[in-house]
Amino acid sequence: MNLRQQRITTAIALFLVFSTTQLYVSVSFAGPQPSTVGSEVAVPAPQQATGSLTTHDNKPITVNGAAASSGTTIVTGASIETPDGVGGTVNLGSLGSLHIDPNTKLTMEFQQGSVKVMLLRGCVILAH
Repeated sequence: MNLRQQRITTAIALFLVFSTTQLYVSVSFAGPQPSTVGSEVAVPAPQQATGSLTTHDNKPITVNGAAASSGTTIVTGASIETPDGVGGTVNLGSLGSLHIDPNTKLTMEFQQGSVKVMLLRGCVILAH
């Protein structure tokens, strides 16, 4: 093999190595692919439904054992207790709102499409 053929072979080999490297680098910068389990595409979990608390005269009530006032976010499974003379409302968006009378104790669970209230004491009204 003469010197000219050797240089051409070296140049072609370097070009192929460079091209292959660029291809792999380009693929690695592509967007993430959805993870799959078997042949199914994994779907992200839906966001948990929440409610917003408003108390009468912005006085505190008890949510999960801690004092809470207007603007507190209520999550499903919350235990709510109102003292004498203080009521509140939990706005659940498209599910409606739960009006809680004074001196009431309850636990509420909600998700898209349903509301479940376990009333231990007092009175509540679910308005849609």
